[in-house]
Amino acid sequence: MPTAIFTQSSNLTLPESVDPLSKTFLEQVSNSLEQMGSPVAQEAVGIGAKWRVSSQLKMGAININQSAVYELVSLKDNVATLNITVEQQANAQEVTLPGIPTGSANVSLKSLTSQGQGQMTQPLSSIMPTRSTMSMRSQNEMSIKEPDSGKEMTIGTQMSMQMDLESKLSQ
Repeated sequence: MPTAIFTQSSNLTLPESVDPLSKTFLEQVSNSLEQMGSPVAQEAVGIGAKWRVSSQLKMGAININQSAVYELVSLKDNVATLNITVEQQANAQEVTLPGIPTGSANVSLKSLTSQGQGQMTQPLSSIMPTRSTMSMRSQNEMSIKEPDSGKEMTIGTQMSMQMDLESKLSQ
């Protein structure tokens, strides 16, 4: 598979008044958008070409390994259409959640897996796609343990997300 060029960093600036849960959500959306920006192959490729982009993300307090496979399905008038398949996985890790005071609970991520697919329309002259759709399903399991009592609670979460992005090229 060819290698790819993609966004190496971006910066999201939020006002201090944003509540912790909204901040975490907006950071996750920003990370997703960063990963979708300009995943073009470095080598010349033709219709049907596939390439993989592997990266490490930090979503909120969780470190995630992500692998995305891009397939070029159309190239017309210097505009590429790509199918995208994404997988995410996080190893067990200690996390600090917003809104939980330090020392009041020990929070551990036991597992996290996500799968998704979508399509992107990418002008070759632009760093951002003009249109992108992505649907993701994610499952995770966390445990919260009270340090004083030793009581532990396990929480399982399943989430589905549909993201549609449209941008306009400035002239």
